Amino acid sequence: MRAWSDLAGGTAYDTVWTVVRAPSAAAATLGMEVLITSLDDEGPTAQHERGRAAAADRYADLFEHTLLGICISTPSGSLMACNPSFANMLGFASVEEAIGSDMASLYDDATDRAEFLIELRRLRRLERYHTALRRRDGRLIHVIASVVGHFDADGDLREIHGYLLDDTASVEAETALRERDQLFRAVFSDATDAILLLDDLRLVVEANPAAGRLFGRPAQTLVGESLDDLIPEPGASWTSAWSELLTVGEAKREHQVPSPGGLQLVECSYRARVHAGRHLCIGRNITERRVLHERLAHAARIESVGRLAGGIAHDFNNLLTTILGYTELLLMRRDPHDPERDDLEEIQAAGKRAAVLTHQLLAFGRKQMLQPRELDLNHTISGIQPVLRDALREDITLTVALSATPALVMFDANQIEQVILNLVLNSRDALPMGGTIEIDVSHITLSSADIPADRAESAGSHVRLRVIDNGTGIPANVRAHLFEPFFTTKEQGKGTGLGLAAVYGIVHQSGGFIVLDSPASGGTMFSLYFPAVAPARIAPPAAALAGSEKILLVEDEDAVRIIISALLCRNGYHVFEAATPGAALEIFEHHAGDIDLLLTDVVMPEMNGPALAQRCVLKKPSLRVLFISGYAADTLPAAMLGPSVRFLAKPFQATALTREVRDLLDQPADQRPV
Repeated sequence: MRAWSDLAGGTAYDTVWTVVRAPSAAAATLGMEVLITSLDDEGPTAQHERGRAAAADRYADLFEHTLLGICISTPSGSLMACNPSFANMLGFASVEEAIGSDMASLYDDATDRAEFLIELRRLRRLERYHTALRRRDGRLIHVIASVVGHFDADGDLREIHGYLLDDTASVEAETALRERDQLFRAVFSDATDAILLLDDLRLVVEANPAAGRLFGRPAQTLVGESLDDLIPEPGASWTSAWSELLTVGEAKREHQVPSPGGLQLVECSYRARVHAGRHLCIGRNITERRVLHERLAHAARIESVGRLAGGIAHDFNNLLTTILGYTELLLMRRDPHDPERDDLEEIQAAGKRAAVLTHQLLAFGRKQMLQPRELDLNHTISGIQPVLRDALREDITLTVALSATPALVMFDANQIEQVILNLVLNSRDALPMGGTIEIDVSHITLSSADIPADRAESAGSHVRLRVIDNGTGIPANVRAHLFEPFFTTKEQGKGTGLGLAAVYGIVHQSGGFIVLDSPASGGTMFSLYFPAVAPARIAPPAAALAGSEKILLVEDEDAVRIIISALLCRNGYHVFEAATPGAALEIFEHHAGDIDLLLTDVVMPEMNGPALAQRCVLKKPSLRVLFISGYAADTLPAAMLGPSVRFLAKPFQATALTREVRDLLDQPADQRPV
C-alpha cells in the first residue's frame, strides 16, 4: 500500500492503475486504504470507513469520466483494462468490447508498435509520445501518450500503463498549414512571374527565382535592394505612385526594366498590406507579348492596305488599260522617226511603271490573281539576264549558275521575273562600292523539319533559287522589318518599300518560302524554295497572234471596252460588244453557234463574270473563256482555270492580250462547264 506522499511524488499513475484493475468494490476498498494511509490514526472507526468509501467514489468517478484515455496492456499487446474515454477514442462500443483487444492491431504501422516497445524498455517511461492509431471504423487518429512501464525484479516489462490524448485536430490543422505553406512556397518558387515581397520602405524582403532571372542575378542578392533601384522611375514618380498604392490598396504599372538582355517591358501588379508591413509586387515580362501585339496590329494594317489596294485596283487598272491600249495603238500608227513617238513612249513607260506599282500593292497583300504555269527557272533567268545586266552598274559583276537539269516549278511567269528583278536590285543597292551578285539555281530535298510549319506538306524535292551578294549586309534591327510593306532604308523619294514586301507576298502565295542569311561579316543571301514539279509537255507558242474567230467582249467600262475591241479588230477578230451581262446574254442567245471565245470582266453590275461564263458554257461547252480584271482574287476561284479558261490581269499591253487570246483559241476545248 502506497503512501499519499508516493502519489504526490510522481508515482500516482501506479496507484491509479491499481484502482483501475480492481473491480469497483475492490477499487473503493483500495481507495479507502490509500486515504487511510494519508490520514492520522485519530478518530472513530466509522469516520475512517466513511473516508475510505468517499475516496473510492472519487477515484472511480475520476477514472470513469476523465477525457483522458487510460489503458493497461501487456507487452504482447493484450488490452487488460481501459476507461470509457479510451474505448470511445478507438471506436469501441463499450469498455467490455475493448477489453482483450490486441493493441498492436490498433497501430497504423506495425513497426511503430515494435519501436514503441524498444523505447519504453530503454527509458522505462515515455512523455508526450506521438503516434498514429487506427480506429475500429478505419479512421486514422493521432494521439499524444504518456506511458509508464512496470517491470519485475529481474527488469522484465510486465505491464504498460498508458494515458492518451486525441491530438488529431491539431495534427490535421498543422498538416493543412504545412501543406498550404508548401503550396505557397511551390507557387512562389516555381512561378514564371517575378514576385517581390516589399516592406514599407520599398526594400525587398523576399524574391523568387523568376525575379532573379528578370534582373539577371541570383534571387537572394535582391533581398535588401530598393525597388527604386531595381525599377528606376523618372523624377519623384515612385513617391507619388507608392502613396497612391498605399491609399488605394492595389495598382498596375508598366516599367522599362534594365536586364542583361537590354531594356525589358515589365507589367507589375502591386497589392498593399498583404501581411503586416508587407507589400506584394508581381512582375511579368511582356516584351515579347508587346512585340507580338505590334506585329498583329501591323499585320492588320497590312491587311487593311491590301483591302484598300484591292478596292482601288479595279478602277485604277481600268484607267491604265485604257491609257496603255490607246498609247500602243498610237505607237502602231507612228513611223519610227515620227517626232511624237518619243512622247508616246514616255507615256507608255509611265503607264507601265504605274502598273508595276499596282501589282506590287496587290502582291504584298496577296490579293493579286496569279496564273501559275509550269516553267523552267533556268529559262526564266536566261531570258531576263539582259534586263538584269542593264539594271546594274559597271562596277558590279553578275554571275549565273543554272541547274544541270530543268528546274521546273509552278509559278506565274510575270511574277517570277518581278521577284528576281527585285532581289537583284536590292543586292545592287547593298553594293555602293561595287562587288558581285550571284544567281544560283539548284535542286534540293527538304524534310519537314527544314520547312516552315505552314509549308510542311510540301516536304520533298524543291527547286532553290538563291541571290547572293558580297555587300554591306543587313543589320539585325533591319532584318526584323525587311519584308514589311513601306519599310525602306533608302532616302526619301528613292524607294517605295514595296519591293521585298512584294517578293514575300508572291513567293508565299505561290506555295514557296524565303530564308534570309546575312552574317555579321557582311553579304546577304536570299534563298527561295519552291516545290519541284515533274516535267510535262509544254505546247509551243502560236506562230501568229492574228485570227478571224468571233469574240463576245463584255466590259462595263466604256473606255476599256472600246480599246480592247479596237485591238482585237486590228488583229482580224470579229468582236461582239456588250456593256452589261444582260446585253451579253441576249447577244449569245442569237449568236452562240458563231462565238468562239467569251472575253469578260470579272467584277460587273447585274452579274459577275464567272456567273455569266457558267450560263454561256452550259449552252456551248466548247466555249473558251478569258477573264480580265484588275482584282479578282475573291471572286474567281483558281479551280476554274484550265485549258479552256484563262485569266489576264489588268492593265495589259496589246501584245499580251492578243497572245493570250490566240493561245486560248488554239487550245483544244475540254468540253467541261466552267
